[in-house]
Amino acid sequence: MLWVLVLTNTVELPSRHLRELEESRRQLGRALDRVGDTLSSTHDLVALLDVVLETCALTLHADASVFYATPAPGIPIEARASYGADVTGVRLPDGGMPGQALTGNRVCVWPGARSPAFGEPPARAAMAVPMHSRGRLFGALVVYRRQRRQFSHGDVDTFTTLARQTETAIDNVFLHEEAQRLSITDGLTGVWNRRHFEMRAAEAIQVATRFGEPFAVVMVDIDHFKQVNDTYGHQTGDAVLVELAGRLSAATREVDLVARYGGEEFVLLLPRTALTGAAKLAEKVRSAVAAEPVRFDDRDLSVTVSCGVAAHPDHGATVRELVAASDAALYRAKAGGRNRAEIAAVEERVP
Repeated sequence: MLWVLVLTNTVELPSRHLRELEESRRQLGRALDRVGDTLSSTHDLVALLDVVLETCALTLHADASVFYATPAPGIPIEARASYGADVTGVRLPDGGMPGQALTGNRVCVWPGARSPAFGEPPARAAMAVPMHSRGRLFGALVVYRRQRRQFSHGDVDTFTTLARQTETAIDNVFLHEEAQRLSITDGLTGVWNRRHFEMRAAEAIQVATRFGEPFAVVMVDIDHFKQVNDTYGHQTGDAVLVELAGRLSAATREVDLVARYGGEEFVLLLPRTALTGAAKLAEKVRSAVAAEPVRFDDRDLSVTVSCGVAAHPDHGATVRELVAASDAALYRAKAGGRNRAEIAAVEERVP
């Protein structure tokens, strides 16, 4: 009877190992499918990381998983997203497990590597893998087990595969964000373009209609810009446009929107700003541009702008009406001698 029992166990051990291996492969396949489904359905980095962290924890039988961001020089590594442990926002001055993975650019397994640092989730086993995006270190994924069971070589392979799949998804998110950014920014000056201004202005109309919040529009046009191009060339003209965009951004608030409307014309969208405040801002902009020449190619160019100011609802109830009113005020400023700001008249409202 004893001989039969030993024989039975000898036969069953490899069979159990094979079943565990097959189940591990099925889990990895399901995990990869889940990450792939998320990749195809979202371009939200936060949502993607949430799915990846949950998938890593469940697939690797870990109690917690954390994504740590690569810091700027001198700034501690920081937990940006977590699953199974409330550590998001925690910084690790001495680097801990993610620091080892990032410094060595390799997978680190503990026990074996340096133990987790204070601030990491409590664990008796941990594993960290570096993450790359577009050729540079982006951060580190770390999984933690509270029970005394080490991660196996198979776990390392599974974790690495999940990390590589996640890198592809993150690259796709960044590419999508970059494409979106390019579609709503001006390629030369880097400020928003007309399309984005019109979208944001339409939102401002809705907020103003619902909550009664004021907002204003300021059109800004470079005086005698054609002469700059004709006299000094289009490269100098481009330099003037770039410099003006920078000065407009510096003169406005963070909540304000600066956009290139077309050619040498820019537009400012000023949320929660009544007509009086918008007129003061327009004068501030005009003065800031005129105060200092634009330097390009060892040449100082004196540049001025004219501005037209319109406010909702005094000068229009739609984006089209407000732009038309501020444009009419702008041309009055041009006719009045340039280098000045004019407020739209009520009669300049488009009927």
